[in-house]
Amino acid sequence: MHQVYHIYISGNKLFEYEQEWRKIKGVFTDISSISNTLRRNIHQYEQNTESISVIPTDINDNLNELDSSFMYSQLLKEMLLEIKYDQQAKAQFVKFCQDKYSHSVGILHAIDNFEQNYYLHSPIWWYTKEPFIYLVLNRALRLQNIDVILKMGFFIQDLHRQIEQLYSKKNQTADLTLYRGQGMSNTEFEKLKKNEGGLLAFNNFLSTSYDEEVSIAFATSAYRKEFLFLNLNSS
Repeated sequence: MHQVYHIYISGNKLFEYEQEWRKIKGVFTDISSISNTLRRNIHQYEQNTESISVIPTDINDNLNELDSSFMYSQLLKEMLLEIKYDQQAKAQFVKFCQDKYSHSVGILHAIDNFEQNYYLHSPIWWYTKEPFIYLVLNRALRLQNIDVILKMGFFIQDLHRQIEQLYSKKNQTADLTLYRGQGMSNTEFEKLKKNEGGLLAFNNFLSTSYDEEVSIAFATSAYRKEFLFLNLNSS
């Protein structure tokens, strides 16, 4: 049972050991309630499995010790930002998503909305409001799935450009403090502790909050035993 994160029980009676088994997430009387709960938990699991590269402070002494995934992601990012995308890029991505989520009427409706109204909203709006965008993008970046990343290249460029524009408009003399909580494995946590003061590099975009309590609550509800709490200060 060590490899089982959660247990979902379908039925109309209370399970005798529901309160004793922490892995039991509930007893559900219909498929819709199970589906909704699974969707929320999968979304949280996706966030808790975001990979982190830790770059030691003394890395200049030996560049060969750089995390290979960090080097690879940096090269990929530079390449992505140089590619020239045409109007067909969005159409190809939409077709990919329609095939991927052909079984889900709700997601197909969201994909149609994305296709028809993409330029009516900002990239950040789409990233935060449409779950399929967030899930496809962050999974591809985390797994370094080149095929999907290239299909989303036009969106990554637009999102990157908007973030840069917002940062350039920010009052450089004022501090901006944001918070993020994330679950991690014991191995990752120990690696982090051994490289105190080093650089943390993420392969994907991070969602943060102005509210410290929100991030703490998210971290402590993670599936993994340890959690990382980030205090992000722009200065």
